[in-house]
Amino acid sequence: MISADEDNPTTGDDSRKRRNRVAFDTAATKRQKFTGVVASEESQEEEVGDSSGEKIDGTIEESTTTEKISDTGKEAANNEDEYEVEAIVAHKVYRSNAVKYYIKWVGYDSKENTWEPAKVIHKSCPKLCAAYWLQKNITVPINVPLIPHPPQVPAALRRFADRLKENNIDENSIIPTYRNQGFQLAYGRNYPKPDTVWEKELRAIHFIHKITGTDQALAYVSWMNTDKTVHAIQELHERCPELVVLYYEARMTFH
Repeated sequence: MISADEDNPTTGDDSRKRRNRVAFDTAATKRQKFTGVVASEESQEEEVGDSSGEKIDGTIEESTTTEKISDTGKEAANNEDEYEVEAIVAHKVYRSNAVKYYIKWVGYDSKENTWEPAKVIHKSCPKLCAAYWLQKNITVPINVPLIPHPPQVPAALRRFADRLKENNIDENSIIPTYRNQGFQLAYGRNYPKPDTVWEKELRAIHFIHKITGTDQALAYVSWMNTDKTVHAIQELHERCPELVVLYYEARMTFH
């Protein structure tokens, strides 16, 4: 749940009460300084948009967004009233940055909607902000906290990624020395691709090691394009078996 700002003369007592300085880190001087910046920005705003991405002139139309997010931050610690954001209805943008959001509150009529500083909403409701902007066909402001999508693994490589998942192998399974050098699991990355010619583009196999408690081994390789990736050993057996043989032969010892 988040709290709002107390400067809007058009809202009722309830919404003014919602607007408290907790939302601005409880520092009155900081709040006054921030409010002043917003005031100067609003006088030069590039765009005011509603939830459909259309520009609007003073009239706000409520979005159909119903996702609810709450912030349990400083309000509880300061015994302030807590309020829950139901939807972001509209936005204001200045110089490619979101500066204000028009907020619909849970349990309050739309006439109680209030404009809130973007930095407060970004911190309190990052997922709601991301969902709000993802539904638009406009340029997303550079300060919006977008939620990344999980990486997609090509079908041709999925069985190798599944082997690692079945054995609970992830980025934390990479040997720290190699992880610090920039080695990352190959699956979900842009390179190598399913059509990469390993014999030509693979620079070296650096290390192969078995994961304790499993029947799975990982291979650490580097590429001509300077990428460094970690693969299920089965993938190397299929893609570059001769190079795997050379790796083991170079490390054979005779007694």
